[in-house]
Amino acid sequence: MKTHNLNFFYEVCLYIRTTLQTVLLVFLSLFLPLVSKAQATTTYTPLGKSLQTLPLDTVLVKLDDASQAMNGTNDAQIKQELMTTLALAKATNKPLYIAKANQLLASWHYRSVSSENKDSIYHYDNQALMFFLKTNEKELTARAYRTLGMDLDDMQKYAEAEVQYFKGLKLAQSIGFQSGINAIHSVLSILYLNTKDYESALKYSKMVVEAYEKDKNYHPLIRALITQN
Repeated sequence: MKTHNLNFFYEVCLYIRTTLQTVLLVFLSLFLPLVSKAQATTTYTPLGKSLQTLPLDTVLVKLDDASQAMNGTNDAQIKQELMTTLALAKATNKPLYIAKANQLLASWHYRSVSSENKDSIYHYDNQALMFFLKTNEKELTARAYRTLGMDLDDMQKYAEAEVQYFKGLKLAQSIGFQSGINAIHSVLSILYLNTKDYESALKYSKMVVEAYEKDKNYHPLIRALITQN
């Protein structure tokens, strides 16, 4: 495909995306106040001493829920309990627990208004990947490669991000992890769009769309059409 045709394609897609985003903004303006009101009633009850007595799996789930509901007033308490949980995970010498605890700390830095520190997000996601590699959890490892690549992409370290994406893609392909393959194709299209490699961006975007069309998986297909064009 010639360059000017690719540019025209992306101009059309940009127009479609802008229109869809406008509709989404209108939707959010109507319903976000209701969601915010509901969230305002959500309170976080610190785990306290139960950190030492609850099963680690349960603690990880509870803290994941808590970090997703952070409101700025409880961030520090949640972080403290996450750090305690990481120490408890390390004491088990079980890589899976340690990986998941590091993931939650990366998520905390991503979501917390008091952090949003890209280096910290990358640090904990990288630690998570290192420990996932010590397990037999191939799907989680493939996802961890993708997450780390996204961190690097966000830091504009595109060459390093590309390396992580292809490591994750190779692993996902080796185990037939199709949803993981689709997800990595999706972020590859974004990476190449960011680096103005439009032919590669189009290539991976089409692969994502075709895969979802084949499976009649319309919700991620719609998301892919909005975000990848």
